Amino acid sequence: MNAPHAAARPAPKTVTIERQSDLFGLDKSFAQPSVVSVLIVADVPVARGGKSRLTALLDRLRGGAPAAAARRDRSLPEMICDAACDLLRGQGLPVFAKPQCQRIAQRKFQLRIPTVSGAHALTRALVTGLASLANAALAGNPTADVVRNLEELLRQIKAITPKGRNAMPLLATADARGIPWDRLAGNVYRLGQGAKSRWFDSSITDRTPSISVGLARDKQATASVLRSLRLPVPDHILVHTEPQALAAAEKIGFPVVVKPANLDRGLGVVSGLRDNRGVAKAFQAAAALSKSVLIEKHFEGQDHRVHVFEGEVYKVRHRIPGGVTGDGLSTIEDLLRQLNADPARGPRGSGSNKVIIDLDDEALDLLGQQGREPTSVPPAGQFVQLRRIANVSVGGVSHAVPIENVHPDNLAMAVRAVQALRLDLAAVDLLIPDISRSWVDVGAAICEVNAQPQFGEDAPELIFAKIFPDGGRIPIAVVVGNPLDVDWVYELRKRVQAAGKRLGFCSPLGLWIDEQSVDTASPLDVFNAAALLIGNQAVDALLLIADDSLLRHGLPSAHLDAVALTGKSSSARLPQLVAMLSQHSKQVLADPEVEPTLWAECRARCEDCSSSTVDEISNRLLALLSGSDLRLPDRL
Repeated sequence: MNAPHAAARPAPKTVTIERQSDLFGLDKSFAQPSVVSVLIVADVPVARGGKSRLTALLDRLRGGAPAAAARRDRSLPEMICDAACDLLRGQGLPVFAKPQCQRIAQRKFQLRIPTVSGAHALTRALVTGLASLANAALAGNPTADVVRNLEELLRQIKAITPKGRNAMPLLATADARGIPWDRLAGNVYRLGQGAKSRWFDSSITDRTPSISVGLARDKQATASVLRSLRLPVPDHILVHTEPQALAAAEKIGFPVVVKPANLDRGLGVVSGLRDNRGVAKAFQAAAALSKSVLIEKHFEGQDHRVHVFEGEVYKVRHRIPGGVTGDGLSTIEDLLRQLNADPARGPRGSGSNKVIIDLDDEALDLLGQQGREPTSVPPAGQFVQLRRIANVSVGGVSHAVPIENVHPDNLAMAVRAVQALRLDLAAVDLLIPDISRSWVDVGAAICEVNAQPQFGEDAPELIFAKIFPDGGRIPIAVVVGNPLDVDWVYELRKRVQAAGKRLGFCSPLGLWIDEQSVDTASPLDVFNAAALLIGNQAVDALLLIADDSLLRHGLPSAHLDAVALTGKSSSARLPQLVAMLSQHSKQVLADPEVEPTLWAECRARCEDCSSSTVDEISNRLLALLSGSDLRLPDRL
């Protein structure tokens, strides 16, 4: 009797994940949360062509774009590290920190991958999936199931990424300016700390009234409010049926505009209609999007979007409808083909900065009005309009207009329109023959006040310069000492409060805002207590008594303003704690009794170190936390 065949033994794994952990703390090189994975790379045979196969699979997951040549000869842990970060970014997750891959033993590597709050589990799963892919590819085993699992994981990551075209420029600008940021939930992000923090959901802020947003999205209501303030808005009639639309157009007089009454971004808007046939067709399209449709008098003028923030115009864009410019040789069809070949253009709704223009019914109608056909050859320099409205979302383009070139009356009118709806951040769509001349003289029409405008990549820099002049950070000081033996800290709290500042304070014994204890569902260590207070708008400054949780989690802020070493600490890992705090602080203040080894550690990691008495330390921290002009004693 033949012996049964032995079951095939699985190929040994090249990569094993020893452990993974979530880090919510920050530091100078990682100003956002991260996932740490420890990988063990075994010395096992690799199938012929295994690494090339893995490289090709990773490139496929990246969307077909190969990794930079400089990264293609990297070690296996580095390949996994790079791929994880590339894939997170490729799905649109705001990860700006550079991933880290460090050898911590002969065949052991530590990977640190940036992520955002709420995405730690997905980031861990991504690293695990990439390790599985590496094992299969290097062993010459099938990879289809692993790739499918990774693709499904990437779809899950995509689902939690910021929505719309405003969020990424906001977060990227915040990161570049050193403004602290964090994901709260959904599409809402907190920028800044404590009393200096603001919330953003796209271009809607925590100071944008929901009543105002609803009003701005109702075009008829908006026009009514603006008209009551004698601002220029075109006449319109609300209709619900096609016969009503035709009658309204006759009453108002051609040309007219047809638009849904409660949608923005140019959805369903058709302008410049000159006959009943066009009105009927446009009404059917608009009615498919909204139950209420406006028939509006068309105003002839150049299209501008005027951006307003907190009562001030911060930029103006001249918007031009989609079309082509003749070269004297090419047909309109050829010119459009060349235009759409631009890699920056994508289908409508794809999130591309520019939108592909199809030679559809709208384009053909406009060509007919201009006496042209797709095969016509326009003269060099002559513009051929192929879209009725100038919205970028339907193929238009826009150009910056220097604010000094805009007549002051027009700037004031846009600000009045936004203030009329009590919006803090908005954009006014304005038709005017010449924006350098007063609307009082040349006429104008406000088409829309957009409460959630797409404001472009340059807008956050202009907005943040106004609301985060100091980087959006509150003063943060950390005391290293025994919480039961730092009476001077409790006296310092009273002095900061007496200076009119709301002080957040946390120690291993609890957390407070001023003298009010903050109750929590369960006890918090100092890291989590500080993170809670940093997100509280009632906190002007933050004072901590450190514990070892800062070593486990990292820092609640990537930057500290001062570290004070006094008395004896209860920390079992005092040298490591002092080293980490000193490295991230602008200054270190230590009383003369601090051990020489700790003092040397401070001086090695922070350039601004002072030996001071407890009274002097208290005075310095008072000046820092209260923002006062208190004259400080000379440093020793």
